[in-house]
Amino acid sequence: MDGAVWLWALAEDRFAASIKTLDFQHASQHLWAIAHVLHGQGTPEARPWTEKLLHSLRHGGEKRVVRKFEELLAPAPPSPANCLSGKPGSPPFRKPRRRPGARAIIAREVAYFQIHRDHLHYETVADAGAPIARGVVESLCGQLQARFKGRGQFCKRPGLRRLMAVNVLFKNHDESILWN
Repeated sequence: MDGAVWLWALAEDRFAASIKTLDFQHASQHLWAIAHVLHGQGTPEARPWTEKLLHSLRHGGEKRVVRKFEELLAPAPPSPANCLSGKPGSPPFRKPRRRPGARAIIAREVAYFQIHRDHLHYETVADAGAPIARGVVESLCGQLQARFKGRGQFCKRPGLRRLMAVNVLFKNHDESILWN
């Protein structure tokens, strides 16, 4: 699913026992938002930084990625590199330059990943044969809507449930269950 709060509440209400996964494309967009704040949009530094984190996120490093994002909000410790004069022990220190409002954007994006930290297990989900992006689910919804909500077709809820059950059995190649 994407990050819409109402979807997650609905999923928790209706499918509490299911494994819920944040759409990888949505996670990618939020990661790119952080990259654009840190490195600038279209800069040569943004792409490798983002691709490295996306690779880590996709291949079991979700905890490291979230931790790295959380570190972005931690105050930078004073160091000679951050000192205006370049000499140790000679304050004042300067922070890395970021555009106005950058911290708020980073904080918002980090919060997004913190909220979804339990929904980022892409490697595990993919290894189980499940999709990590919502395109497959949206495609199936479109197919089912076309099948059951065609022009001039009307079903009451009980009939629709039965038709859906039969349709799912055929899509999963479990037709033998019908005859047992």
